[in-house]
Amino acid sequence: MKNLKLLQCVNTPDKFDPALNDRLSVGIEIQDFFFSTLYDDGWEYRIEQYREKLKDFKGIISMHGPALDLSPSSTDNKILEVTRDRYYQGIKMAKMLNAKYIVFHSQINPIIKDPAVKKLILNKQLSFWSELLTEIEDTDLTILIENFYDNDYADFLLLLEKINSPKVKVCLDTGHVLCNSSKGIEHWVHGLKDYIRYIHFHYNKGDFDAHLSPHEEFIKEVSDILKINNITPVIALEYTVEDLESEIEKIRACD
Repeated sequence: MKNLKLLQCVNTPDKFDPALNDRLSVGIEIQDFFFSTLYDDGWEYRIEQYREKLKDFKGIISMHGPALDLSPSSTDNKILEVTRDRYYQGIKMAKMLNAKYIVFHSQINPIIKDPAVKKLILNKQLSFWSELLTEIEDTDLTILIENFYDNDYADFLLLLEKINSPKVKVCLDTGHVLCNSSKGIEHWVHGLKDYIRYIHFHYNKGDFDAHLSPHEEFIKEVSDILKINNITPVIALEYTVEDLESEIEKIRACD
């Protein structure tokens, strides 16, 4: 992965050293706003903390938007209203941070099998994302939709094809594939390679989303899959890193 752009995921400004990241040519994904805790109180101060640290930063800036308890395909107008408000707030924050990417979960429910219900959900999702796109049309911001509970990419791909926008791409989460999908990472990459611009890179043993540091065999496996499919996505290291310099060296050495 020596030629791929790497990002460090952080969930507090204290874990971000812009001088070190710049020296290592490593960008940042800000994950403080994954939970909605700060959305009602405290988000402005947190944004200012990051803006101060980012003012001379040269690397890629990304942000994870709100994720839990939200549904872009809800048929309940009040739930949809809350979801819309949180997503719009996330977009606003990403703009304030001059972010290049904002990540949202797909929120696709793989348990639903009824074709009529799946069609309804697809149409609701399509309407939601199309509306959200109007908020970023005059910016350099790209929306990344991330696999979460998804077992396969079929519904995911259909949604992307229907949205049909260069400003909506895929964040492939390797850990979510390992613990939530019966398909392998190669299957997902091959099917979505035209849309994958970004990868949440972490490992687990298939039991739960443990966000473990990937071992060298797994790094090599994913690196080979990306080469075979001829894609060069941004790689965000979505696990706790104690020594950033040595971790980056390990990732870049596995090629």
